[in-house]
Order: sequence, then structure tokens, then C-alpha cells
Amino acid sequence: MKTATMNSANAANFSFNGLRPTSRFGRLTYPINRAHWIKFLILLNRFDGVRSNFLAEYGAHPPIFPVYSSSSPTEIKDVAKWMYLQNADFFRISMTQDGSVMFHLRGAHYFIIDQKNLDQGLVSLGTFGTNGEITHETCMRPYNLVHLLPSLELAHPVSELAERRHHGPEAWNTPVDMNAPILDILDTAMKEGLTAYDRTRFAGDVEYYAPEYLAMEAEGRTAEYDPDVLLRVHRP
Repeated sequence: MKTATMNSANAANFSFNGLRPTSRFGRLTYPINRAHWIKFLILLNRFDGVRSNFLAEYGAHPPIFPVYSSSSPTEIKDVAKWMYLQNADFFRISMTQDGSVMFHLRGAHYFIIDQKNLDQGLVSLGTFGTNGEITHETCMRPYNLVHLLPSLELAHPVSELAERRHHGPEAWNTPVDMNAPILDILDTAMKEGLTAYDRTRFAGDVEYYAPEYLAMEAEGRTAEYDPDVLLRVHRP
């Protein structure tokens, strides 16, 4: 998948989006992408002693699988135009006398996952300008999103979030080997000092968020995991 647009989950003043595959080999039914996507959704949860999901804290949850159409965008630069211009959302767009379209997206934050992000275990956080083009963008590992919550609540701009590294230093947000076992990925976070957890506690959290996932991973069957199970922990 290149950048994707899934059904967005709006919470506070941000939106979570994924982008449409650019070829049939990139679709989420393809085992590698499906396995990476399920692992990515698990890594969106908190692994700091609080069992929760950063979107669930706002009464929303990330979509389990993107829903695409032939007009869904494949690049981050087209997301705002697809979401608001194509759908004629006049709460978010207006037209000047000379026919130019103006986007009114000030203060809105967009989390976007593209093919590169999916392969590297990263999520992009960006904002769009009045012309619908992306103005600022930064990338982070999914389990670091929780550190942004206070800043997002206060509507800090992405440029400031990126500069001050609210989601942790750059070394904490480098690409992840998404082919590695999920506990190895979380072990990396522990060694970098992000959490005092050990592997046993990580395993307990993964089992809580995704029952039987570790057993299926050991059998090489993560692409078969039922993603609907991931919502269980976030339902009232």
C-alpha cells in the first residue's frame, strides 16, 4: 500500500487515516501487508503500565481495515483534497472569486499510514495548509503516540511537536523491523529507555490486547489473525 485512506476516526482534533494500495500486491489481503497491519494495530496500544489505546481514550478507535474506492488517494499530498474537496465538505473548504479553493484545516492533525510507514512500523503526523498541501510532517513509532496526547489536547502545531520531539528523540522513532516478532520490537523500546517493562510484562500486555496472537505468531500465522478481536479491549 502506498498512503491509504481508511475510514478516519476523529477524536479531539485529529484524524487517523491509512492510504490506498498502488498495486494489487500492496493490498491488505496480501499476507505480508495484512500481517504488518495487524501488528501495527497492536503496537498502537499503550505499553507503559496503562492498558489502553491512544484513540480509545477519546472514545474512538482506529479502523480495523481501510475501506477503499477507486478514487481513494495513494499519496499523502492528496489526502485533504480527497477528504474535503471531492466530497464537497463546505465546512472545510470555500471558493474565492477567482475560483481558487481554500481549505480551512487550521489546528487539525492527521495521522497517516502509507506503504513505507507500514513496512517500517512508523506513522506520519501532518497538517495541511489553505491550499490543501501538507505543510508539516513528522514520523514516529506507533507506541510513542501516547506521549503526544497532552500536546494534541492543547492544539500544539505539528511544527512544534516535531521540533521539540514531544514523541521522543529521533533515535526512538527510527524504522522498526516489522518482520521481527512483536516482543522483539517492544524489547527494542525497553532497551532505549522508553519503559521499564520486561519481556514478560510485554507478553502479558500483547495477550491482553490481542488474545492468542503470540501463539499464532509462533506458528507463522499472524496474517490469519482476526482483527476484530483487537477491539475487545476498547469496547465499553
